[in-house]
Amino acid sequence: MNVFIYFLLAMLVLVANIVATITGFGMATILLPVLSLFIQPQEALYFSAVMHFANDPYQAFLFRHAQMNWKLFFTFGIPSVLATIMGAYGAITIAAEYYNRILGFFIIVYAVFVFLRPTWQVRATTTNAMLGGSISGFTGGLLGLSGVIRSAYMIVFFTSKEAYLLADGLIAGVTDFARLAVYTAKMPLPRELVLTIAISLPFVFIGTYIGKQLVSHLNEKQFKRIIAVGLVAIGIK
Repeated sequence: MNVFIYFLLAMLVLVANIVATITGFGMATILLPVLSLFIQPQEALYFSAVMHFANDPYQAFLFRHAQMNWKLFFTFGIPSVLATIMGAYGAITIAAEYYNRILGFFIIVYAVFVFLRPTWQVRATTTNAMLGGSISGFTGGLLGLSGVIRSAYMIVFFTSKEAYLLADGLIAGVTDFARLAVYTAKMPLPRELVLTIAISLPFVFIGTYIGKQLVSHLNEKQFKRIIAVGLVAIGIK
């Protein structure tokens, strides 16, 4: 890749992290389609996982003063971690051409669902937390697309945007660590991919910080509207 491509990917990471910090999702949806133009799908998945894992603890740190819902952390987080490990092994073993078809099929199905049911929400129950953790964890490990599903299930448990983003950062952090561990153990890493990750990492923190500043200027009603619009936009895309 030439210098322009590195610059393009760095700016993409910056924008993706601003969006992800405000909404709690969207980074992989922005990164994966573009990355797949330059590198293999599984390498794009690895790159996205590293960017996510760098973002997660920093996001949680920025919102550390919010009240943490520890019950949700365990009821949502444990199923998410177990499911993402299974999904990650699936991502590694599937051939690239079939992987692209599965990813495309998932995006289409989800887009149709959100388009037809844009105001759909789950009830804030323990069963739904475990179900949401399992579904989002598996799709995250397999396809790198967990944030949209995680947000759709988690947002109903919160009245505070800061508390939601704190929980999202912590739950996403343990989940992304689990899938990244599987990818690292089983996937060979080209030197060029390592260089791309090193160049892009600083823009994770810059984008997350900018997103945090924008969140502080939103009230709860505006924040939830942005979440809803983001869910619909990702689905239509």
